[in-house]
Amino acid sequence: MASMAYRTYVGPGKMYDIIGASQFALAVSCGLREQHFLLDFGCGSLRGGRFFIPYLQAGHYYAIEPNEWLVTQAVHEELGEDILTVKAPHFTAVDDFTVPFTVSFDLIVAQSIFTHTGKDLMRKLFASLAGAVKKEGLILATFFLDSTDEERNGWFYFDNLPDGESVLAAYRPETVRAFAADADLYAQHIHFWHPAGQQWFLFSPSAQRLPTKEQAEHFYGLNILPSLP
Repeated sequence: MASMAYRTYVGPGKMYDIIGASQFALAVSCGLREQHFLLDFGCGSLRGGRFFIPYLQAGHYYAIEPNEWLVTQAVHEELGEDILTVKAPHFTAVDDFTVPFTVSFDLIVAQSIFTHTGKDLMRKLFASLAGAVKKEGLILATFFLDSTDEERNGWFYFDNLPDGESVLAAYRPETVRAFAADADLYAQHIHFWHPAGQQWFLFSPSAQRLPTKEQAEHFYGLNILPSLP
């Protein structure tokens, strides 16, 4: 059996499938259709990409992932190399929180990126995403929320921190909104179930593109049943 390290590197292996499926479900609920252009920021081992790539039209999936081995192994194990010809996804390995593509995206997904990001990179990432999304586009991103803000700077992950130091970053909701506003983005916290307890926010350059407060509280809610035996 092939090593599953590419799955566990991005989070609990037992959640690999459902985290990917749930972000795909949210994206479609928010209006993603096959003809749209999508940026998967920090795609990792294609936890979401294995759903997005087959769904989107050829050449419409773009992704950023500094760890190229994750993408290579995920393509081999999850999708097969033929998908590179059939769907022509675009990958880049930049690691400076910029978006190097010249495409303007209908939808951007940043799943579990801000949850490992200090304030310095948080500000840079918001600016990068704001510059890459269409005027009527959407950015979907997850956060851990708390009553205080993360004070460290940089990127937090188990391979670049001392043993025992938390790899997670949490922020107050008002801090998330303030950083978004600095990047000329409107923000809305939505109630959409996440397997790891992260919280979804939607951002857009257009206030009209975001759900109302009532929609955010009810329309995106999911009643989650236990897994099948």
